[in-house]
Amino acid sequence: MAILSAENLSFSYRDQPVLQAVDLQFKAGQCVGLIGANGAGKSTLLELLMGLKQPQQGVVYLQDKNIQHCSRREIGKMLSYVPQQSPDDVGLSVTDVVAMGRYVHQPGWFGVNATDTEVIQQALVQTDLTHLAERSLQSLSGGERQRAFIARALAQQASMIVLDEPTASLDLNHQLDVMQLLSAFVQQGGSVLLALHDLTLAARFCQQLVLLDQGRIVASGTPASVLTAENLARYFQVQADLITHPDSGDLLIHPRASLSRN
Repeated sequence: MAILSAENLSFSYRDQPVLQAVDLQFKAGQCVGLIGANGAGKSTLLELLMGLKQPQQGVVYLQDKNIQHCSRREIGKMLSYVPQQSPDDVGLSVTDVVAMGRYVHQPGWFGVNATDTEVIQQALVQTDLTHLAERSLQSLSGGERQRAFIARALAQQASMIVLDEPTASLDLNHQLDVMQLLSAFVQQGGSVLLALHDLTLAARFCQQLVLLDQGRIVASGTPASVLTAENLARYFQVQADLITHPDSGDLLIHPRASLSRN
């Protein structure tokens, strides 16, 4: 059974179609990358899949249940979400933010227990935040705040982590750390769905890619089958060389020229 699926999913803003007839299934043990140019509908699709928006047409299923009929606690036990823009004006410490991931496991919020504390500390270590644990979220850089919300997602211990551009504000070192963390989560049986602009990272760490263009899925499959020169030219308007790294075998994308949309 798929953890998360969408059937004939469509959504519009003010009668302007953003997503059209999207069908998807996500199974355990996979890292799936959602790619596409700006405005392709990636963030809206993630919000629909999380039950944060209601589709005009179609259904999102969390396992076999319509996600619109699930409580936020039910959803939180299965899915954790790291949006592209997380709030940074809350007067909480990094530890407090990470502890919020434990809420779905409590019958009420009466503070953390020993198990919670252990999970929180592990998430702080995994995201290289132990030295910032008592710092206010407001005092952190954008990249540090992003790592705090990723740590919260890890502490939530959901079956699937959904992330919108998780590496966008991170330096190269922490980009790699985050992607390796997510890869380890998948190797342990979890599932990851993330929107990415960095196609080389997507090719390296994702088992499957879904390419969106103008709200429709135009390609889906392995990175090698989706990231073709033809697709890069048509949907990203770039002329690119596709290079296989001689040592790792990773697929590298080297853009050479921008192509006119005309």
